Formats: sequence, structure tokens, C-alpha cells
Amino acid sequence: MRKHIIFSVGLNLLCTLCFGQVVLQGRVSDAQSGEALPYVNIGLYHNGALVHGCVTDRQGKYSLEYSDAADSVLFGFVGYVASTFALSDIRSEKLNVALQPHAVALEAVEVSAKRQRYKRKDNPAVSLMKKVVEQKDQNSIKGFDYYEYSSHTKTEISLLGITDSTKDKGLFKNIQYVFDNLQTSPLSGKKYLPMYFSEQLKEHYYRKSPKSEKSILKAQKEVQISKFLDPESVENILNEIVSEVDLFDDKVHILSNDLVSPLSSAGVTLYHFYLSDTVVFDGKKCVKVLFNPANVRDIGFGGTLWISTEGDYSLVHSLLGVDKKSGLNFVKDLSIEQTYKPYNGKMVKTADKINAELNIYGLSLFVRKQNISSKHVFDAPQKENFYSGIDLTERLEGYNRRLPAYWEENRLEALTPSESLTYSNALRLNDYSAYKLLLNTLMAFTSGYVEVGKIDIGRLENFVSWNDVEGLRLRIGGKTNMNFNKHLFFEGFVAYGFKDHRLKFRTCAMYSFAEKRYNQWEFPKNLLSIKYEQNTKIHGQSLLMGEADRFFLSFNRGKTDKMSFDRLVRAEYEYETTSQLSLKTGVQYLQEQPLAGLKFISFDKSKVYNKISSPSFDIELRYAKGEKFFQQQQYRLTINTTAPIITLNYTYGTNLFGNDYEYHKIKASIEKRFYLWTFGYADIALQGGKIWGGVPFPLMFVHHANQNWAYQDEAFNLMNYYEFVSDSYAQMVLNYNFNGYIFNRIPLLKHLNWREVFAFKVLWGGVSDKNMPSEDNPALVDFPRNEQGCYSTFALGETPYIEANVGVDNIFKVLRVDYVRRFTHLDNPDIAKWGIRFRLRFTF
Repeated sequence: MRKHIIFSVGLNLLCTLCFGQVVLQGRVSDAQSGEALPYVNIGLYHNGALVHGCVTDRQGKYSLEYSDAADSVLFGFVGYVASTFALSDIRSEKLNVALQPHAVALEAVEVSAKRQRYKRKDNPAVSLMKKVVEQKDQNSIKGFDYYEYSSHTKTEISLLGITDSTKDKGLFKNIQYVFDNLQTSPLSGKKYLPMYFSEQLKEHYYRKSPKSEKSILKAQKEVQISKFLDPESVENILNEIVSEVDLFDDKVHILSNDLVSPLSSAGVTLYHFYLSDTVVFDGKKCVKVLFNPANVRDIGFGGTLWISTEGDYSLVHSLLGVDKKSGLNFVKDLSIEQTYKPYNGKMVKTADKINAELNIYGLSLFVRKQNISSKHVFDAPQKENFYSGIDLTERLEGYNRRLPAYWEENRLEALTPSESLTYSNALRLNDYSAYKLLLNTLMAFTSGYVEVGKIDIGRLENFVSWNDVEGLRLRIGGKTNMNFNKHLFFEGFVAYGFKDHRLKFRTCAMYSFAEKRYNQWEFPKNLLSIKYEQNTKIHGQSLLMGEADRFFLSFNRGKTDKMSFDRLVRAEYEYETTSQLSLKTGVQYLQEQPLAGLKFISFDKSKVYNKISSPSFDIELRYAKGEKFFQQQQYRLTINTTAPIITLNYTYGTNLFGNDYEYHKIKASIEKRFYLWTFGYADIALQGGKIWGGVPFPLMFVHHANQNWAYQDEAFNLMNYYEFVSDSYAQMVLNYNFNGYIFNRIPLLKHLNWREVFAFKVLWGGVSDKNMPSEDNPALVDFPRNEQGCYSTFALGETPYIEANVGVDNIFKVLRVDYVRRFTHLDNPDIAKWGIRFRLRFTF
């Protein structure tokens, strides 16, 4: 997720915060043997209430921050007598603790006083968890044929580490009223200041067979951060960080990772379980089961499960966390608390609370999410057609414009005074000119636009660039915004190259049939556009986001002079459904004029083509079930999804308007992410296409190459621009991230939190005899040649193009470095057989 933390980074401009904490460190050992005790629970308490906690590492060592919010610290572990110390009596920042062992009987289970090596065989905790796993389908709410319920979700982001001195810093001098809303983190006891708050009301429906899940979003309300950042993107990012946890699933997606549930079939292998004491929780007799990852550096949960001992082995309550040594980036602390209630023989989750403390390059944040469920109805099906269709979430008309009276009547839980104050403070902040200037400055760097009345100037990253053909290229552009019109929009740019002395420009008019709140490209689109553009282009250049004249795309290896000057007229209509099924269709007239190293000359050299024209019609269907994304104006970055993304595209090239080429082009692709338990994840993308009809090489498939020094997942990073063309092809791209699985087991590397990456890419293709320039086809446009007269563009033939790379990710939590190797077509001129590539990547 390269941009998942854009919103968090934005808040970093508000202030740099620090909070003086006392760090208590030491070692916990067995009082009789002196052996270190790993995974001892350590809790800070204030007036008997837990405010923060941690566990010892495998050497029995711990490090714990505390403040005035705590008055005592407790050390507790299964089979040992707990020890409590008053913080006021501790005279040093180092505290070594020796716990006295004792025997604890749990019905038919005994925990011996002497700590032994963990064993799964004949382990009563493992036997118990196997029974829990066996019964989980019977105990899960998904055991019902039908169910429905209502939910109320509240999410809050706050600045963490507020002190008295903060009030006198920067912007805070003139907004003292925000400090009336200071709260205390239940994790660390630090003060936090809420800055963002949102809530949603939903209804959920489930059918077991055939399986169907559907949600209806009735109401949504949030604090507006910026006109350039739509709330849908903010919610998608927050759901990626603190998504809803269902322990009955084998895998739980949270903090941009898939963590193995302790209730999964693999749980007894990937976790260590220990029996604690028996308790009565909410009227049910339970046994407390403590657990932690078998390898502390693997990303996984740790915590306590309350398991019923009344014969059904149901989950009654859970308290989870993530070990600080697990390799997760930016996570200082995390707690997940869930409560279940019995309904008709099943255990139904009624409350879900997630608290997280993050530190992102000095910016401390407290993130809180609370989900309440009620009004459960079981085995009362709706009409059969209610479950049909592909919409995962249906948005009711006006869901984001509900009046206060509606919220007062329909909330499942009333707002706390702090939550209400967050809303009102946000409205006051938006009227504060210095605060607005700060946000606009931030958004200029993240969205690329600067708002000037009814016009947004940008994108900033395109203002200055250079290439082999144009030399230095300067560009200025902009678009109208919501202040101009909420349906009609204009966009364009003007650019000039100081080497080719040519003016480039684009003008575009767009009409949205749906009224927009933030920009014309926001989801879902219902957009008609017409544009005319004159611009330079490198065909086959892979551009996942943005345009080719971005500043950072100016740094390339080798020559990049095979460019064309394109004149394009295009009318396009794009329609999206809330189920992520989209349709895009258009008609265009494209005229390509070769520049510099690109020549359009017939094979027999008898004719030089000054341009190639191509009128065409195209239609594209795309389906991405459940896709979530972060939107930066017209560009979207998909947030992790495991559902396949399927795209189908058809183009018809006509011989009207004096064009010599009539053809049919079909292209299809499917991409999917696979999470592989603790072994990381793999992204697989399959793609293929075919052309029927006679076309010159510029109208063929020009395969995606990358001559930039930045690594690109979807491109061939050692292929030159215009190196390979095909009229039929198939390709596979595999990108695999081990998520540190190997490095975490190497003593000298496991503390670095580096992550191993690997990629394998293969391309099959060819050019049919009909389209291959040769003595049999002397009038066809010949493939380009280099300055020495050797071909620099090729058909693949029988040998596929293959490249692979291995690399290290998460260096300094942001840098990825890859060694890339090319294995085939090594005799082609001006190619690189290997290379080092870099990439900046922000992820948890």
C-alpha cells in the first residue's frame, strides 16, 4: 500500500508532538531456577483499572512506558504467583522481577510449577482448542440459514501525546477550545486530541445457500478533512487499518495484513496456547486460554480467549493484541476486545472495540473503532430476489445527507460528549484560515492541485520534466472544481519542450450525470467527456498512475527517443455501479507522427509514412468485487483485495476517413492476491490479447516496458520501450512478498524487520505472417532500427521473454531494493541483462 498512510501523513503537518514518559525496563525470571520467563503478562493499572500492558520477550526482558495515568504494575503468568508493585515505590527505571511458581488445577488439567519446553502433544490447552475449532461452525452465526442485524460503527483518529506545552505551539495558540476535548488512551495513558470522527449505520443480510451477503448503508457522517479528499477514501484507509475482526474466519485482515485467527484449523500449529484459570463471564462458566505466536516475529495475534466449559466450547469473549516484535510497521500498541451473546444456540458478536497507537515517522496517532450490533433476526428470509445481484453494499438515497434528527432516532448508541465535541470543533476549525491554509498546502503535495477560487491548478508533479526528444519540458494545467459547477467540469494543460520547440496541449469538457461532492471522478462515475489533445507519447510505457511527464519519470536508463507526436480526438462515457462493475466506451480518432528514433518506413524503403491514422471504437468492462481504493482526483490506488479483478476490452478499428486499416482487437486480464498464512502473499496477474486484421506495428500490442529506475510491479523492468510487439500474446506476472518469513528466522536479520520479495514474469507472443514486415509484405511499415541500422523492435517468436527479481523490502520501513535479471533475448541490441531497481513503499 504505497499511499495507505496519506491521511496520517497529512496530520503530521499539524504539529510535532512529544510526551515525557518514564521507561521501566527489566527481566522477569523463575524465582527458584533463575530461568528467564517469556511472554509474562505485564499490566499498568490506575485505581484497579488496566490502562496499558505488554509481555516479556523470549529472554524474559521487557520495556514499558508509563506516566501519571498509572499507579501500579502487575506481573502475572500461568503457574506463577502474580506480583504487584506500586510505581511510587520504584526508585529506579530498572526493575527485575522473580516470580514464585505454584501449581494451578483447572478441573482435570494441571499446570506444573516448573516451566517446560512447549509441547503440542498431550497439551490440554491444544486439546481444548482443537475442540473449539471442531465446534466453531456450529457456534458461528454463519451456521444459520439466514440472519440479519443492524450495526453502528464509530471511528476516530486523534493526535497522541498531547502535553501542556502543546497548547503554546504553532496553530494551537489560536484554537485553545480544542483542548476541552482531551482524552486519555487506554493503552498507554497518554493524552490524545480527537481530530477526525465518522459513523455509519448499516443493515446486514446473510443467506447460507447459495451464499449471499449484502449490506445496506443507511447513513454515514464524517468530519470533512479537505475538498481534495473524499470521505470514501478516508473510510477505506481506516477500514484497512482497523477492519472488523471475525475470529470465526480462518484469516483476519487488519493493519493491511492477513493474520491467522487462533480459531483457524492452522491455529494450533502457528500459536502456543496455555490454560489459565476458570471464571464466570456474563453468566457462563469459562476457561481463560492465553496464546501467542509460535514465532514471536511472525505477524500474528496474542491475547486471551474466554472459552465456555459448558459443553459447547463456544467463544464467549476475546482480548487480542499484536506483539511489538512481530515486524509490523508503525504499530506501537493494539488491542481488540470482542463480546459475544448466545442466540438460538449460536454465539453472536455484539460488541467490537479496536484501539491502536501508531507512530508514523514521529507522528503519534491514536485510532479507535467501535462496532455495535443489535436487532438480530434469524432464519427469517427476505424475498428470494432480495439476495440476487452483485452489490455487496447498497447505498440508500441521501445516506450521506441525513439530518440530525435522523441520527438521534436511529443511532444504536448515543454519542459521547467527546464525540459530539469532535464534530463541532471540526466545523470551527474549517473556518480558521491558518488551518485551511495548512490543509491546502498538504493537499497540494498529496493531490497535486492548488485551489484558486473556482479553479484547481495542477498537477504539480507535471510542471517540470525532461526527455530525450523534448529536452526540458515545462507544463501548466488545471481544472474547474465544485465552486464552478457540480455537474459540468473543464480540464486541460499547455506544455512546451525546449529541445523540439513544440507546443503541446489538452482541452477536455466533462459532464457528470450525478451531482458530485468533491470532484468529477469520485466513485461511482456516471461521466461523459470529450477531449482534444496534442502530446508526445512513448507507446508501451507502463503508467499505473499519472502521466508520462511526471518529474520522477524523467530519470531513465538508456535512450528513450522512440516517441510519437499524437493528435487525439476522443468522446468517452464511463459508468460505475456500487458493486464495482464498470463500463467504459468511447470513439476516437488518433493520428501518430513519428519523432526522433521512431521511423515509419516501409520494409522495402519505398515509402516514408509521416503519420498513421486510426479511427476506432472501444468498449471495456471491469469487475472488481468488493474493491476498495484510495482516490487522488482522477487516479485510484487499489487497497488490498483478495477478490479477482477482471477486465475485458474490445476495440474496432475502422477504415473510414481515409484510414487503410480495419481490425478487431480483444484484450482480457485477471489479477488476484493470495494470502498464504504466515508465508506472506502473492499477486498473480494474467493477461492476453489478439488482433484480427492487418495492422502496422504501432497499432499492435506494444508490451509494457520500464526504463525508469523505479521498480514497477506490472511492467517488465529490463525490457526497453518498443522492444517487443505482438498481434497475439499472453503473459503472467507473479509478485511474491514473504512478509519477513525467512529473515525472521535468521538471528542477525530478524531485528531489522526486512521482508523478502520475489517476482517472476513471462511473456509469450508473436506477429502473424500477415502483419510481419518482410519480403513477402514489402509495403508494411518496418520495425524500428537503432543508429547502427540493427533492429531494436522485435516479435517474440518461439522464445518467450522472461525476467525475474529478488529483493529486500521494508528497509527503513519505506525502501525496497531489487536485483532484476533478464533470461531470454539477450542478443537484442542496447539491452541490460541485469539491473538494480528501487521503490518507495509505505505499508504496515
